[in-house]
Amino acid sequence: MILSKKELEQLADRYQKKYEDAFQSYQETGMTRYATAYQKAQDLADALRMAADAADEHTSYILMRAQVADFARRAAAIQGGHLLPSEDKAMVKSLISELVAYGQLNKLISVDGGLKK
Repeated sequence: MILSKKELEQLADRYQKKYEDAFQSYQETGMTRYATAYQKAQDLADALRMAADAADEHTSYILMRAQVADFARRAAAIQGGHLLPSEDKAMVKSLISELVAYGQLNKLISVDGGLKK
C-alpha cells in the first residue's frame, strides 16, 4: 500500500499528538512506559515526515529523468544526421535554449549562464 504525501503528513500529525499526550503523562506520573511511548511516537512521526519529504524528491527525480530523456532523444536526432540543415540548426538552437532554461529553473546555473558555486 502506497500512501500519498498528504496521508503521510496526517499520520505524522497523529503520532505527534500521541507523542505530546504520552510526554504529558510521563511528566505527570514519571512512569517509564509513558517515556517509552512518547519516544516511539516521536520516532514514528519523524520517520513519516521524512517519508513525505522523500515522496517529493522521488517525484522530482522522475520528472528530471523524463526531461533528460527528451533532451537525449533530440540530441540523438541531431547527431543522426537525418534532418535537413535548416531543421538541424533550428533544433540545435531550441535544444540549447531549453537546456539553459532547465539549468536556470533548477538553479544549476545562474541567470547569466554561469555555473553556480
